[in-house]
Amino acid sequence: MAKLHPKRARNAQPVADPSVTIASPNGKLFYVNGGKNWVCSAAAVHRELIVTAAHCGYHRDTKAYSTNVLFVQQYSPTSAGRRFVVSEIIVPGDWLDSGYGYTDQALMRVQGSFAEHYGVVLRPNPSWVLPGGQFGYPAERPFPGNRMYFVFPVEPGSPDPNDLLTASIYSDMTKGSSGGPWVGNNPQGQLGYVFGLNSYKKSGDSARMYSPYFDFLMGALIKCALTKQCS
Repeated sequence: MAKLHPKRARNAQPVADPSVTIASPNGKLFYVNGGKNWVCSAAAVHRELIVTAAHCGYHRDTKAYSTNVLFVQQYSPTSAGRRFVVSEIIVPGDWLDSGYGYTDQALMRVQGSFAEHYGVVLRPNPSWVLPGGQFGYPAERPFPGNRMYFVFPVEPGSPDPNDLLTASIYSDMTKGSSGGPWVGNNPQGQLGYVFGLNSYKKSGDSARMYSPYFDFLMGALIKCALTKQCS
């Protein structure tokens, strides 16, 4: 596996207190698929919705939706966090059909209500800016899997040449961080907004994390979740 470029390494740092304002909507996702236990990351973006990667909600290899999905907000080694059972998984139809990186985005509805959540911003043109921070629960070495991590990216990557409706940042987060949000600062002083998420890394390139581009597809997911008008 390729090493991080020394000038581009943005080593993830542990979040000392997951309840701190900018980190508080984040959590760890536990679920079952194909008879196995899996973990991902996610973040609250509405009083009853979380955003995560579509591959956490539907495995294309098993052709099955995940079951027994539990979101634990502000999960940490010293706190059990707030537990929310997921009652509905909303993934794009294109993810079921193609599995392109651009379609790897999903919403999940929980039972209960969040006190803190991010917003979501849709960018109709591919004018990417760096997120204020990347969050997640990486679970492969050297990460423990039970702690929230944060990367402050200062150098943008480039889109996946095979899927231009993606963007990348330099990050050493690993599996387990999938679905963790890319959060931008909110000029109105709120918690911030999500405009990307940890989706995948390309074989042989451990330095870059890719995200789908949030545009009309995420807009359709939000509409489906809030109005039940699903196409």
